Amino acid sequence: MMKLKHKIAAVLALSGAITASSSAALSVTNGGFGTNNQNGGTVDGGGWFESGTDNWVDGTWTWVNGANVDATSSGDTALLLMDGSGSIGYIYQSLGTVDAGEIALGTLAVTADFAEKSDGSTNTAVFDFYVGAFGGAATGVDIDANLTSQATIALDAVGQGSTAAAGDNARHNGVAVGTFDISGLTAGDEVWIRLTELRPGGVTTGDLIVDNLSVNIVPEPSSAALLGLGGLALILRRRK
Repeated sequence: MMKLKHKIAAVLALSGAITASSSAALSVTNGGFGTNNQNGGTVDGGGWFESGTDNWVDGTWTWVNGANVDATSSGDTALLLMDGSGSIGYIYQSLGTVDAGEIALGTLAVTADFAEKSDGSTNTAVFDFYVGAFGGAATGVDIDANLTSQATIALDAVGQGSTAAAGDNARHNGVAVGTFDISGLTAGDEVWIRLTELRPGGVTTGDLIVDNLSVNIVPEPSSAALLGLGGLALILRRRK
């Protein structure tokens, strides 16, 4: 029985090691959006490109209904989209190239912090994923004119935790945004992420505040289950 326990522990340890080692290739650069609290009209700190519609700023709204959502006292900043007057821009970046280990696990999971200045019940955060080489990435160059979105995650106000009609004074940390299935990709494929905001027709107010955006590779539920069952089957077979 003791040997069986040791073997089961070894299988679980191997599963954990595969998961932990898989997050090296795909990652977000500057997911915290810089450390300077400035209304410069651009994303501070590098890593991101802005669309041809330049409505992105960072660090503008220090206070949301009396709550310090971007932690300016520590020099941190959040990212937000200015009122677009009907024309909303976006930001995007390369997450890197996917490797065989990540593909085997199969799922790219996205998390982020959210808050709202106003109209918290109407604004949706939209994350798109693109796959392919794009050598012309630059601020003012639109990625969707060069690559086709492979998947979209739309997280509404309820999903973000920002449900107040006139603004939400709470910051919601570590929100599970959603997942992108990468099991069908080929090792060496470049993966991109794009972030924008969707508002109902006629709504031009309300600034979506995002911070600490990150991605992690996790096993698909079916893959994790198969790994565990396969390991246990091997152990039981050896016992016989």
